[in-house]
Amino acid sequence: MKLNEIFLKVKKINKKNLMFSQNSVKDYILRHIGVYLSVIFIKCKFHPTAINIFSFFLGLLALITIFLDHTNLKISTLFFLLAYFIDLTDGNIARFKNIASFWGRFLDGIIDILVGGFFYVVLFYYSILNFNSFSILILAIFAILFHPIYHMIYDKYSSLARWSNLDNKTNIAPYIRLTKGKNINSFFLDTEFLLLISLLFINEKKIIFYVICMFLIIGILKFLFNLILHLYYSRKNMIYSKNQKRNN
Repeated sequence: MKLNEIFLKVKKINKKNLMFSQNSVKDYILRHIGVYLSVIFIKCKFHPTAINIFSFFLGLLALITIFLDHTNLKISTLFFLLAYFIDLTDGNIARFKNIASFWGRFLDGIIDILVGGFFYVVLFYYSILNFNSFSILILAIFAILFHPIYHMIYDKYSSLARWSNLDNKTNIAPYIRLTKGKNINSFFLDTEFLLLISLLFINEKKIIFYVICMFLIIGILKFLFNLILHLYYSRKNMIYSKNQKRNN
């Protein structure tokens, strides 16, 4: 298959995922750019799992780099951004090859949590060695703790919504972040991305300090917003949904 044919097929198969209504601004842009990278990976016959593993090692490299030299924040940030960008292509490849599976989705989710967690540790370690500030360390600790819980909230709500729909014939949308909380969540995600990009160009430590603080605060606010959002809608949508079966 020719490159232009692969490109058109990837765009067609992933049409819904490329819609602006399904993404923040930065994800909308990066997913469209990711189509071109997906074509290269498909032409090179890369498996989606290989992309997941590559993304994981880029995230790990971000962590190793800062441990080797605590001044290498720019390089660590670049590795993390590359890991994030590459991670947007594995689903494209899986759907193109018609091998998308829940195993792949599970693996992708685990790697997302690990890579994001690695970068919060990068910021924590960098802050310890470069800033004499107790407040930024507290922010980093909370961000590290809240990061996996933030993902768990999404996954738990989604799984219980689908379970309720199956057992009780309800019609609960599994992903309310695409509707009820999209604008605020998009603001958080886009702001985080702009802050990360700025770390690649800023040299003055005082400004780096404020950028890291803002990034950590956004991460904490994103967690708190989604905790409240999902608590509210889980009570609203699931309080009368019976649960008489054990989950084991």
